[in-house]
Amino acid sequence: MKEKIIEKLFIECEKHKKMIDWAISKIKSKNIYPFTPEVLKNLDEDSISLIDTLTFRFSKLQEALGNIFWELLALMGENTEDFTFLDVLNRMEKYKIIDSSFEWQEFRRIRNIITHEYETNYNLLSQSLNLFFDKITSILNYYHNAKRFYEDRIRG
Repeated sequence: MKEKIIEKLFIECEKHKKMIDWAISKIKSKNIYPFTPEVLKNLDEDSISLIDTLTFRFSKLQEALGNIFWELLALMGENTEDFTFLDVLNRMEKYKIIDSSFEWQEFRRIRNIITHEYETNYNLLSQSLNLFFDKITSILNYYHNAKRFYEDRIRG
């Protein structure tokens, strides 16, 4: 039963990854990256839509991966009843699925800045979007690490 849940989560992650890759490709082809306050002030609707897609899919990927982390621990036989999510992240770091729990929390902080400062503080938003754009590779690597861990250690 747990394996069906985690496999559905991996399918969900793959959909988010596909859309992230698509949005990155389009953003690069439009030459709006690296982001500056001037670029952000002059974005057309298509470019805004691409950034929205990127941030939404990143958020959904991070959420699904968080659920995968819980499921992985359960499948490993760990009792997570009293765990906080920070405990889960520390375990993922121990299993070398993520590089650091701090970085994972940083993803969330950056994402929150982007979603709450959108179109109000172009300086902060451009800095955060550039950092966000640069870190997308990390979360995609974490997805691949979790999938490889599942296939190697759980499914055998």
